Amino acid sequence: MKKETLVAVFLGIATGVIIALFLIIQSQNKKTEDKKLTTALISPTVKLPTEEVLLFAVNEPENKFVSDKNTTTIKGKAPKGSLVVIHSATGEKVSELKTDSFAIDFPLSLGENVIKVTAYSNKDTEEKTLTVYYIENE
Repeated sequence: MKKETLVAVFLGIATGVIIALFLIIQSQNKKTEDKKLTTALISPTVKLPTEEVLLFAVNEPENKFVSDKNTTTIKGKAPKGSLVVIHSATGEKVSELKTDSFAIDFPLSLGENVIKVTAYSNKDTEEKTLTVYYIENE
């Protein structure tokens, strides 16, 4: 009986060692895979724009422009297909651009005119504020 007990104890210890080694090897493989995955996720990617990006700009009139006429032409650039909205206390004009530039006549009231020009494109909304002074000639 003593021999049988020793064989059972030996087989139990051997089985435990084999299972422990198997678990250790599996855990190390998993850590290696996690490191590979983490490295792949952290690696930077840089995308360069393939097309020229046209920004919104108001070229005329300059800010704090003084006019002796009751209208002014607002000229600028925005992406093609943008919706340009010009508004002030005097009025509002809306235009959809068929090209990348615009020239819109806008009425002025006597004195200071704070004019907001907003361009709505597919992705962005940009706004510029102009101050134009209308002073009548005497």
